[in-house]
Amino acid sequence: MKHLSTDDYVKVIESCIPKIMKGMRFTIPKRIMGIKLSFHQGLTLICLGEHGSCKMTELSKETGINLTALTGVIDGLIKDKLAMRKRTPEDRRVVLVALTSSGRKLVSGVQQYRRKGIKSIVKSLDAKDKDIIIRGFAKMVDIFYEQNTKSR
Repeated sequence: MKHLSTDDYVKVIESCIPKIMKGMRFTIPKRIMGIKLSFHQGLTLICLGEHGSCKMTELSKETGINLTALTGVIDGLIKDKLAMRKRTPEDRRVVLVALTSSGRKLVSGVQQYRRKGIKSIVKSLDAKDKDIIIRGFAKMVDIFYEQNTKSR
């Protein structure tokens, strides 16, 4: 790609984002095990699957969902028997959120589904393109983390 102005790069990236999101629908299927999940519910489930039991404040930081909205997300997941609240034995005032066995099963299914989709993409790339994409994603994550850390 020839050298573009910053505004031109922004336009190219901006036009790619909806196409990438549409193409990556495999990351969190809308309906799994007969349950329709919102984006925030899917994100919260994946986060709990990766981190295990979390305090609400930790979960809020990890997902970027404010505490008020997150309470509603967790209430919905509890209603669907995918998550539960539990108190810590050391300090009964501390409430943790964790996946139920159904929640763990669902997250495992989502991760397998997601890996299958990503694998099909990776298999179609040559080594140079794989390296470029990995470095690009890693850089984006670093920038997002840096920006989120500054905004707190």
